[in-house]
Amino acid sequence: MKMKKQLGLTLVELMISITIGLLIMAGVFQLYLTATQTQRSQEATSRIQENMRYLFSRLEADITQTGYFGCIPYQGGTGDDSLIQVHLIKDITTKYDFSNLLGGEDGSGLRKSDILRTRFFSASAQLQVQSPGMASVSSPVPLLESEPLYKELKKGDVVMVSDCSFADVFMITNDPANDGLIHHDNTTAVDGQANLYTSLQREYGKSNVVTGSTAYLFSGKSSAVEWRIQTSASGVDAKVDCSDTARQYCALFRNGEEMAEGVEDFQLTYGWRNAAGNLIVNTADKVTDWNAVDRVFVALTLNSVQTAPTLDGSKYATKEVNKVFMLRNQLPGEI
Repeated sequence: MKMKKQLGLTLVELMISITIGLLIMAGVFQLYLTATQTQRSQEATSRIQENMRYLFSRLEADITQTGYFGCIPYQGGTGDDSLIQVHLIKDITTKYDFSNLLGGEDGSGLRKSDILRTRFFSASAQLQVQSPGMASVSSPVPLLESEPLYKELKKGDVVMVSDCSFADVFMITNDPANDGLIHHDNTTAVDGQANLYTSLQREYGKSNVVTGSTAYLFSGKSSAVEWRIQTSASGVDAKVDCSDTARQYCALFRNGEEMAEGVEDFQLTYGWRNAAGNLIVNTADKVTDWNAVDRVFVALTLNSVQTAPTLDGSKYATKEVNKVFMLRNQLPGEI
């Protein structure tokens, strides 16, 4: 009987083929995982670097301008703080304490972070008071409503009005709309803030108040600025507060506005020169004369917010960055 020749794979050949296929698939899967982890790592690094650059640019703008009050002969802590009258009922001994150009708190923020307060007028945020000026010290402040900055003004904003002699800090109590008038009554409250009294120190804008002096209103971009860590908008939505176990929900805020999320620590030290000319650097609780401070050392710790592969196995990529800012209006003879 003639045997028929059979074609096909033996069991051994089949097992070898399956093994080779599995090895190839494992290699492809490993490449996919590596590419995914690399992408997540790059995205985390990019997020941290972008937030870092933005935050330092904003901090630099606020810190370096500290103590600039235009043509007002004001230096803070020298008995002339009465030149700037604060009309507010809230935060007058902290944020709006104009007896000091600079201020801060050590470890009083979330996760024992620090708080920074700066005070200045910003030339980029000024609107000229229009002629013929205020009718009386309690009248609205007239502005030009066609100015781009005017459109940014809103009820509840804390602003300053100033000439070369005096300045008043108050809350806007009306919706500026398009009438060009800024009201400052003492019967309107917004988020717990209000004006204690309605009369300003001057009839700003009147040509006979100070010869050759022009009055300006400085918008909310200047005045008093407070930096601190708070729970991010994402954390509020998730109903999770910024904490040691939820660092991704920490954010750095400027005057209650979120600047960047993923900022888990904000540490500050301050530098000044003593009577002997030696540089002293210390924390806020060791500063005895805020108006002598001429530099601020900032240490920010940022995380990636989203999970990312790290060498130490932690859930989020983190980076600590340090930078020092000089106060332009306090520059010493030798730094």
